[in-house]
Amino acid sequence: MNQKFKFPNVLAIMIGFILFSSLLAYIIPRGEYTRITDPVSDQITVVPGSFQLVEGDRLSVFQIFMSIPEGIIGRADLIVCILLLGGCFYVIEKTGALTDGIRYLTHKMRGREDIALIIVGFVFTAG
Repeated sequence: MNQKFKFPNVLAIMIGFILFSSLLAYIIPRGEYTRITDPVSDQITVVPGSFQLVEGDRLSVFQIFMSIPEGIIGRADLIVCILLLGGCFYVIEKTGALTDGIRYLTHKMRGREDIALIIVGFVFTAG
């Protein structure tokens, strides 16, 4: 009985989380805390014990499923940026430049791996 576990599709996971959070919106009471801004640090903090229930309309099933395309439209700039960066790293990986660069760096920094790790970290951060 050697069955392989197949991980669910990303879309199925996303829809599952949306349905789960929508269900929780019907179970957990809606409310809000009073917030104040600290004049010294300019940080917003919550006032302890200030929770109050608030009224509001519940989302319909149609609105719940429309949250997916609305979220994609709202953050299209970030999605395109992630796709472009992913494509760039794919091209770099397929050309072998990344592997050869790391191999060259580790060969030159033999004995000083901590410095090599810092350099690779800075390169990835800059990328």
